[in-house]
Amino acid sequence: MAYLVVDLPGQGAPKRLQNLYMPPDTERLVSPLIDYLETRPDVDSDRIGLRGVSMGGYSAPRAASGDSRIKAVWTSAGSHDVLSDLFEFYTPIQDRVRWIIGADDLADARRKLRDYTVEDVAQRIECPMLIGYGRTDRIMDPQGAYRLYQAAVNSDRQMWSGAGHPHHDEKSGGPKDLRLPTAQDWAAKQLGAIA
Repeated sequence: MAYLVVDLPGQGAPKRLQNLYMPPDTERLVSPLIDYLETRPDVDSDRIGLRGVSMGGYSAPRAASGDSRIKAVWTSAGSHDVLSDLFEFYTPIQDRVRWIIGADDLADARRKLRDYTVEDVAQRIECPMLIGYGRTDRIMDPQGAYRLYQAAVNSDRQMWSGAGHPHHDEKSGGPKDLRLPTAQDWAAKQLGAIA
């Protein structure tokens, strides 16, 4: 498997060096990346997956809702909506989220975050999803992952416990057939890299 690792606006270099804010419609940002991958002879464009970590637990499923070329999505800290699952759940992060989305103040952030949801688009996700959550996650509400699961009715999806922000809780030992899948194992199987 090959990886294209990208910081979307609101994260990393796009935010710090170009002052680009994270928009709610991440599908608009990911589709051009898939366009690029389709030009590469070393990429099988029929087997493109998308992984979302932390706020990517919102943006990856949201992107899949708008682009059927995404064949699998796997997240840690899956999220149905950023307002309730992150902003209101873990209040120490509110100012950082405000900065990421380009809001003027916390009240403006609350207003803008109403659009950061998969509520009206989750039913468009048709690819398989591995929706991670951590029952002891202090940053992202584990119930948000469950709400994502409930809303994505057209996805062959499964929940993945221990995959939220407390990654150390992930179960990795024991007989292979009893282990929880790792993100890479699950993705490789979904995308046809292993049988």
